[in-house]
Amino acid sequence: MKLVNRLRAVGRLIPAIYEATDHENRKFREIVSFEYECYGRDPLVQRAYRLICSLGAFGVSLSQFWLLKALGGRFFNDAPRILTALSEDLIVQRDPHQRDGDQLITSRHRIIAEEVISIASPDPPTFP
Repeated sequence: MKLVNRLRAVGRLIPAIYEATDHENRKFREIVSFEYECYGRDPLVQRAYRLICSLGAFGVSLSQFWLLKALGGRFFNDAPRILTALSEDLIVQRDPHQRDGDQLITSRHRIIAEEVISIASPDPPTFP
C-alpha cells in the first residue's frame, strides 16, 4: 500500500476509534472540543496545549525549555504542573541530543492536534 493511501486510512481511523470508544456517542470534533475545553480551568495549561498542538499538527516536537519560554518565561517548577495536567494528551520523551535531560513534547497524534487548532482558532467570519 502506498504511503499516501496509508496516511489517508490513518486520517479516518483515529476519528473512528475516538467515536467508537466514546460512551456518549459524540463525534470526533465534539470529543476533542470537550477535552480542550476541560483545560480552560487553567488558562496556562490550555495555552500550553494550544502551543504544543500548533507544532504537533506539523509533526514537530517542542522542548520543555522552549515551551516554558513561549509561555512567557515560566520557571521550571511550572513544568510538572503543566505536563501532569496534559499527561493523557501528550507524548513526552527525553531529548537524546541534550545532556541536560530536557524533554521533547508533542501531541498524541497529528490529526488530534489539527482538530485542537481548528477548535481553538476558528476561521474568522467572512463579510459580504
